[in-house]
Amino acid sequence: MKRITKSWLVRQQACADQVAQFAKLWPEGMPLTRANALICHKAGLDVVWAACHLMSITQRRELIVYTLKQRQSCLVTLFDRAGLASHAQAIAVLDFSDLTEAERVFDAAWAASDAAWAVRTAASDAAWAAARDAQSEFCLTLLGVG
Repeated sequence: MKRITKSWLVRQQACADQVAQFAKLWPEGMPLTRANALICHKAGLDVVWAACHLMSITQRRELIVYTLKQRQSCLVTLFDRAGLASHAQAIAVLDFSDLTEAERVFDAAWAASDAAWAVRTAASDAAWAAARDAQSEFCLTLLGVG
């Protein structure tokens, strides 16, 4: 069973505050299990970051496609509310299995206005948090952590 330790986090260049928080929670390290990962998630540790450092390239691609599909409608709403309707429409019709096309559309949208993110409300923050929870679960599933 894979074990996560403070030294592993440091080697992966985790943020110092995350390393300190992990070491406080798991001073002897932690066996990678779903239950332990969920404890870390609830404690505010970035489980998705850690999972990405454990994933293969193929698993990372699956996570990217999953995340983009999961947040597609939220992104459409954000760009629409920021007055970027044409970019919102382009994002709405994206097939995220073609990541090259998705990157082109997003590059154009980001260049149009960084202000798109400034329009997020408390309600959308809650939606992002819920999406992050689901993303953490998906990462654990991809890694086969039970």
